[in-house]
Amino acid sequence: MASWEDHENDSHDDDSDQEAQLCLMADSTEFNEENEAFKKENAQLNLQLNKTDSVLKIENEKLKNDLKHSVETTSLLASENQKLKTKISCLNNDLAKLTHSSNNLDELRAKQRPLFVKSGLGYVEKNKTVFRNDFEASTSKKVLPSLLSNQTTLESFP
Repeated sequence: MASWEDHENDSHDDDSDQEAQLCLMADSTEFNEENEAFKKENAQLNLQLNKTDSVLKIENEKLKNDLKHSVETTSLLASENQKLKTKISCLNNDLAKLTHSSNNLDELRAKQRPLFVKSGLGYVEKNKTVFRNDFEASTSKKVLPSLLSNQTTLESFP
């Protein structure tokens, strides 16, 4: 048989069970509301993430194209640089040859004899001829050189 105390405990247990069920229902409702809020926030964050992701993909493609263009430009500049270095090397060699040839020419000119010195070539020098001035200056008349058969005087030469 049930005692009076048992009956009080049972009614107390029923109250606490009902209270627990109400708390669980309230917690469940709050949990559903929080879950819905989290889902909305998650959806918004996913949209922002997708937008950011698409922007970053576009920027990544642009950077890849820029890098590809830079690599091509760099390779072209490197090949042009190599060609210019080769050309500079050839020009330096030509300049060295020119300088060496110029020095050789200067040495040859320094060792060269004057034009009328013919000694050492088997040339026997006869009488030295001295060029004389066949023109005589007079006050107003000039005499033609002695090559003319008779010495004629002319009034004036232009």
